[in-house]
Amino acid sequence: ARIDALADGIVACVGLDNIAVVELLPEQYNGLYDTFKGQGKNLNHLLAKGHATVIAALVRKSPVLAALDPMNGQPAGQGALLRVVVDRFGHERYMRDALPKELAPRLQLIQVPRAEANIAVAAASVVARYKFVQNVKTLGDGIGDRLPLGAGPPVTQAARALVRIHGPAILDKVAKKHFKTTLE
Repeated sequence: ARIDALADGIVACVGLDNIAVVELLPEQYNGLYDTFKGQGKNLNHLLAKGHATVIAALVRKSPVLAALDPMNGQPAGQGALLRVVVDRFGHERYMRDALPKELAPRLQLIQVPRAEANIAVAAASVVARYKFVQNVKTLGDGIGDRLPLGAGPPVTQAARALVRIHGPAILDKVAKKHFKTTLE
């Protein structure tokens, strides 16, 4: 309920034009993970691709980002940098390599551990968590069962029950298959 209220407040504050989300349902996620792994890449490459996709979408669709310098609110002009703060989840080159080449020169990419200390990153995390929880709820409704969040015994028990009822292929639809909990 708290996530719902915070997400609603964030949307009301910044508007939908200033929000972008990459939503990957488990089947899509598992397919992309396998593709990245087949290319010799890891989960951090996949995370970087998602972050870069959101950054590019925001810059393209937001008249505010396209026209203003976010640090001082002044007109950006030609060649002005947009400062982007993201959580550092792996080597910095993952993010730099994932950004569209035409956008990279316009960005000052700031990668820091625990970037949620930045209010914009914290807001983005809340919106992402809201979307995730909603998608898990929708997936559960689609199979006629509640899907618990996280890891640990309740999740493992629920997954085992789903496999007994629907067979192992159900995990393709409701789980990140490379996670340790799924292997259990």
